[in-house]
Amino acid sequence: MTERTPNEFSEPTALADFVAPDTAAQLTEQNFRTQADDVLDALENPRFSIQEITKEYVFSDENAPALSNLADVLVSASQIAKVSRRLDGLADVRGKDAYDEKRALKPVAARFNGKLRNLIYANPDRLQRADLTDWLARASGWDETWAERTVRGVAAEVAARRELETEVPGILYVRFSTTEEDLGSNGSKGKDVIAVVPTERGTREVAFDIKSSENGTHGGFSISKDGLILAILPEHINEGFCIRPDFRGHVFPQAVFR
Repeated sequence: MTERTPNEFSEPTALADFVAPDTAAQLTEQNFRTQADDVLDALENPRFSIQEITKEYVFSDENAPALSNLADVLVSASQIAKVSRRLDGLADVRGKDAYDEKRALKPVAARFNGKLRNLIYANPDRLQRADLTDWLARASGWDETWAERTVRGVAAEVAARRELETEVPGILYVRFSTTEEDLGSNGSKGKDVIAVVPTERGTREVAFDIKSSENGTHGGFSISKDGLILAILPEHINEGFCIRPDFRGHVFPQAVFR
């Protein structure tokens, strides 16, 4: 076995932006727990390199796709937590060097969030929030604050997508944002979920910025000047991945259909 020599801020393994739901109905919560334990044990063993762990658990043909996706998230988390801490440290730093470093690191963090929300969206009945938070904390070297914050934010985005798909009349299609949309390369930052709606002239895409409220209430919808819809969700929706926020008691902005 080779000793691990990871690049502290190297980009994690990259699977497709969209992870389809796994069709192996026989997979259970225990399958996910077993896979997580195996991957985390390997990550904590200095004899195994990141490349070896990735080959064994992420790209192995013997693993069901959903379990490979879980392994990919955990392997990525071992480095992404460092990236997140570095970004937090650069938040108030000015200058070209800090700007260039933040510009290089933000896409890495955004791609990880995309993997994590696809994993949760595809397997809501096979994952428990407490389990996933513990796994991410362990993979990150027990950065529990980062793990809790990450799962909370991504779970809110997943819950919002499910609610928009099923409870808001008039929406034709809903998807998660791409990394580029999330980072705001086209000038509008904070896009988490994209919905296609009919208009008087055809269809249009509407972007949502999903936030989790601190007081446990649903703040409803608001529209920014550039047309981005802010949806604030209650904290309690994140207790489980099968629970959806209730948008029905709040007026959806009809301006997006014009």
